[in-house]
Amino acid sequence: MSDEAMRARVRAFIMERFPTVAARRMTDDDSLLDSGVIDSLGVLDLATFIERELGVQLADDELTAENFESIAALSRFLATKRTA
Repeated sequence: MSDEAMRARVRAFIMERFPTVAARRMTDDDSLLDSGVIDSLGVLDLATFIERELGVQLADDELTAENFESIAALSRFLATKRTA
């Protein structure tokens, strides 16, 4: 799966699972956490989606605010997981 396809699937999941006004207006670089689109439980939901739907295994120490800050940050993180 290409990086753009992965990014699109993550974006679609966020819009479906967390349909807030902030989510509808956000760009890939906007903070998911600071905007209130997701919280710590949302990070866990998103991590579960990534593991189940995208087949990327995540370690507990990878569930950081830095990796889940934005769709762009998450995409960069996932790209490093795919090449590792």
